Amino acid sequence: MFKHWFCKKPTSPHGQQGKNIYRFWLVAVLVCFFFSFTILGDETHANESEGLPPEVITQIESIVAEIDHLKQKITDIDANTSPASAAAEVSQQNISEALEQRQKSLEQIATGTVDLSLFSEQTSRDFNWQDELKDIFEPAILELKKITERPRKIERLRNERDAIKTRMNAATLAVREITELKNRIESKKVSKHLSGLQREWQDRQKSLKRQLAIVDFQLNETIDQGDSYKSGIAQAFQNFFTGRGLNLLIAIIVFAMVFLLLRLTSRQLEKLISRGQGRESRFLARLTHIIFQVATVLLAVIGAMIPLYIAGDWLVLTVLIIILVGFVFALRHSLPRYMDEVRLLLNIGPVREGERVVYRGVPWNVSRINIYSTIVNPALAGGRLRLPMTEMGNLVSRRYNKDEPWFPTKTDDVVILDDDTFGTVVLQTPEVINLRTLGGSVKTFQTADYLSMRPRNLSNGFGLFVTFGLDYRHQSEITSSVLTKLEKAITKGLEEAGYQQALDKLKVEFEQAAASSLDIKVLAFFSGEVASEYFSLSRLLQAIMVDTCNAENWVIPFNQITVHNADSN
Repeated sequence: MFKHWFCKKPTSPHGQQGKNIYRFWLVAVLVCFFFSFTILGDETHANESEGLPPEVITQIESIVAEIDHLKQKITDIDANTSPASAAAEVSQQNISEALEQRQKSLEQIATGTVDLSLFSEQTSRDFNWQDELKDIFEPAILELKKITERPRKIERLRNERDAIKTRMNAATLAVREITELKNRIESKKVSKHLSGLQREWQDRQKSLKRQLAIVDFQLNETIDQGDSYKSGIAQAFQNFFTGRGLNLLIAIIVFAMVFLLLRLTSRQLEKLISRGQGRESRFLARLTHIIFQVATVLLAVIGAMIPLYIAGDWLVLTVLIIILVGFVFALRHSLPRYMDEVRLLLNIGPVREGERVVYRGVPWNVSRINIYSTIVNPALAGGRLRLPMTEMGNLVSRRYNKDEPWFPTKTDDVVILDDDTFGTVVLQTPEVINLRTLGGSVKTFQTADYLSMRPRNLSNGFGLFVTFGLDYRHQSEITSSVLTKLEKAITKGLEEAGYQQALDKLKVEFEQAAASSLDIKVLAFFSGEVASEYFSLSRLLQAIMVDTCNAENWVIPFNQITVHNADSN
C-alpha cells in the first residue's frame, strides 16, 4: 500500500502537487508520533533495555537477609520462652507481621508489574459512584493542592500570627490590670493570691511571644523561599515547560497531527468515492465524510490522551476528561438539532444541492452543503453567500427549470417600478439595487424591497398603447380608410425619426364609440434597444397622430356637455 502511495505516477501536475503534500504530511505525522512516544517512553523502558539496576539487586539481598533474621528470631523465641508468656506472644506476633510484610515486598519486586491483588481473596463490595469519582479525581485534587501549597501555607501562617497577636494583646492587658489591682490591695493574703495569678499570665505572655517568633520565622522562610520572587517565577515556568507543559505540548501536537492526517485521508477518500456521477455515489461520499468528521475528532482526542496517560500527568488528563464529560452532557440536549444537520449534510434534508431556494426574498442555487453551505446567484454582483447550518435548516429547496431566471433584471437594464420609478440598473447585489433615474441621480433600494415593487424590464422589449379620439363626423370612414392612413403615417413618422429597426410590430384598431369621440387604439411594440426612450416614443406617437389629423383634416373632438330642457308640463 505504501509503495502504491509513494511510487504511483501522477496524471497531472496538480495531482502530483496534491499527492506530494499528502505524502509530506503523512511522513511528518509518523515522525511526530515516533518522537513523541519515544520521549514519553524513554524513562519507562530504560530499565528494560539496560537490565536490572544494581540498587534493585542490593534491595533484594537486603530483604532476603531481613527475612532470614526474622525467622531466626521467631525460632529463638519459641525455644527460650514458655508458651504462657504474654510478652513473648506479643513479640512473636509483631515479628510475624514484619516477616509477612518483607515476604510481600520480595514477591512484588520479583514479579514486576503483576497485580498480586488478583490472586488474593476478593471481598464483595457494593458499588458507590461517589467513591469511584473520588478515586478518579483524587490525583487531580492532590496536584492542585500541591500547586497551591505555598500560598495556602502563607495565608495560614498570617492568620495564625494575627490570632497570636490578638491573644498577646489580651494577655498584656490582663497582666496590667492584675498589677494595678495588686498595687491597690493592702491585704497580704489577697496580694499573694494575685501575685500567683500575675505570674501565670506573665508565663502565658512569654509563651505567646515564643509562638509569635516561631510563626514569624516560618512565615519569613516561606516568603523568602528561593533566591527571589523573579527567580521563583522563572523556576515555576521552567518546571512547567519541562514537566506538565511539555506533556501538554506533546498532547496538542499529537491531537493536531492525528486531526490533520485524518482530514487529509478523508478528502482523498471522498474524492475517490465521489468520482461517480450517480446519486448513490454522492450519498456514499457524504456519509463517508460525516463518519470521518466524527472519527477524526474522537481519534484526535484519544491520541491527545495517550501521551498524558503514558507520562502519568493525571491533572491535565482529569481536566480533559471533565471537559469531555461536560461536552457530552451539553450535546445531549442539542442532539435533535444535530440530527437535522446530519440529514442536511447527507443531502436528504429539506434543502439539497443543485436545487433552487429562496433566501430573504431572493432566489439562490444551492451550490454546496457543508458546515458552512454555499448558495449562488449568478445574476448578482457578489452573488455567493456562506450560510451556517442553522440558517440552512430553516429553508426548503425545489428543483427548477433551466429557463427560470435567477433575477428579473441585470446590469444596464431599463425598468419601471410600481411607483412609476423609471431608471437604468447600474448595480445589483444581494443587499442593494441602484437605479440611475431621469436626470442622472442614483436611487437605492434594498433587494427585497426592489422585488416587492415588481419591476417591469423594458430591455427585453416593451409596448406602447395610445388611445386617440376623432369627431363623429368621420363615422363613415373610421373603421376603414382612417385606420389605414393612420397606420401608414405612424410607420413613416417612426422611420423618419430613426426607429424603423426598433419597431417590432404596429397595430391600429378601432377601440370604441365613446360619448364625445370615436376612439382609436394604437399598439406599438419595440425592441429593448430603445427602452431608455420609452417616454420619448410615447410623445412621438402622439405628435405623429396630431400631424396626420391636420394633414387629413380630421377633427379632434373635445368633451361636450349636453343640456336637455325639461318638458313644460
